Amino acid sequence: MHQTIDTESEFLSLHEICQVGDPPSIDSSELVHARYYFSLNMYELSLKLYKNCFSGLDYENPSLSHAAISNNLAVVHEKLGNYQEAKNCFKTSLIIMQKLPEENLEQKIRVSLGLATVTTKLAQYDEAQIYLDKAWDLLSSIKESHSDLMITFLETRGSLLRAISEYEEGYKDHQKAIELHIAKFGNDSIILGPLYENLAFSLKLLGRFVEALQVCRKAQAIYSQKFGDLPPNAITLYCLLAFLQAMLGDTLSATESIDISLRTFKKYFSTSNHLDYAQIEFVYGMIFFCQQRGDKAKEKMSNALEIYSKVGLQDHPEVTNICNTLGLVYASLGAFEEAIRIVQKGEAIIEKLFGKDHPKASGCHNSLGLICIKKNDFFQGFQHYMKCLRLLTKKFGVVHPYIGNILNNVFGLLKWNGVLSLSSTSLINKTMMIYKHYYGNEHKFYTRNKDRIFHVEKEKDLKHLDRLDSSFKHNPV
Repeated sequence: MHQTIDTESEFLSLHEICQVGDPPSIDSSELVHARYYFSLNMYELSLKLYKNCFSGLDYENPSLSHAAISNNLAVVHEKLGNYQEAKNCFKTSLIIMQKLPEENLEQKIRVSLGLATVTTKLAQYDEAQIYLDKAWDLLSSIKESHSDLMITFLETRGSLLRAISEYEEGYKDHQKAIELHIAKFGNDSIILGPLYENLAFSLKLLGRFVEALQVCRKAQAIYSQKFGDLPPNAITLYCLLAFLQAMLGDTLSATESIDISLRTFKKYFSTSNHLDYAQIEFVYGMIFFCQQRGDKAKEKMSNALEIYSKVGLQDHPEVTNICNTLGLVYASLGAFEEAIRIVQKGEAIIEKLFGKDHPKASGCHNSLGLICIKKNDFFQGFQHYMKCLRLLTKKFGVVHPYIGNILNNVFGLLKWNGVLSLSSTSLINKTMMIYKHYYGNEHKFYTRNKDRIFHVEKEKDLKHLDRLDSSFKHNPV
């Protein structure tokens, strides 16, 4: 059921927001400088100049100038991580255009897509879908081809689908956007950098870490070739790269990548109250946790949660991801009650946003299972693992790296309870099959489980594993 937006009641007076003292007359040189500083990625100075330009316009008679500058303000706010302010500015731009006699379809599409983007980042998914539908209706009404608008539309829709756990569909949109871009502009375009990064992020959520890493390398190559210094987009790219490297067991490379992300962030931004910085802190925490440095991991992840609270996004789905890992950190430090509390806080966010028993809650049950087992509550731990498996298989089917991780944890539970049997061997075989497909047979996830086979049944022939692998090839994810 589509909702309607009451434009009159939601009209936001940027004139009041931006005005400081007497409004100056519009200065075209100031507008040129605002655009120039934006092109140099000097967003804070650009924002100040755009605000001056907006307050200098005749507010009693809205014009395309109001709409254009409001749109530019929105883009700058988005770059600075001020997503609510960006939303306000995009809405003002759209409302002004609706009051003008000119059609301006292309600009309306771009603003609608901008609104869909920032509302997705604000986890306002129903509203994001409304703006996305509006953009599609306008795009469908244009007879001539607009490849650039279609690429932006696919990117925006892919990000929304990904955010609501439609990972495969989101991946397809990002892949299609890249194909359209290469067909239209060639494979040597700067814009391919963020497009590849988006695709890599979708692959990460699908558990295809090796492929995601390869796609990140493509974006990395584009930034290295096109820029003397890394652009702001490299902040999130190297953060994602560090995450993937850590997940694949290469914490040394992960540390190098996250250090680059941090240096790039500090070059362009003067505040730490930015979601990109929160992600940097989280990835640092994850690396420290992998290195068994629990106190440092707790410090970094707590910093990340604090940033989300400061920017008013304490109920964002990404907070749940941080809580799930931070809970494991607390458990490693022996603080079991605090560990359970922090994970349940994340689970409550998912239930609030998506309802009960959503696949996004699977990570919460995995963390709760690990925590319960660490405190010797094996029965409760097993219950959480089974709940996690039910949620994951409902979303991904029976073959996925995350499912491999849970099966691995279930084996650990059986082992700690002294229950090593044929069912244990079956678990290991299934886990190995998944890990081999996604990581290769040289990765530690695979070889560790291969060693376990001999621990469980030293005399058993492993040839049946080849038959499992052969069968699996005919039923890929």
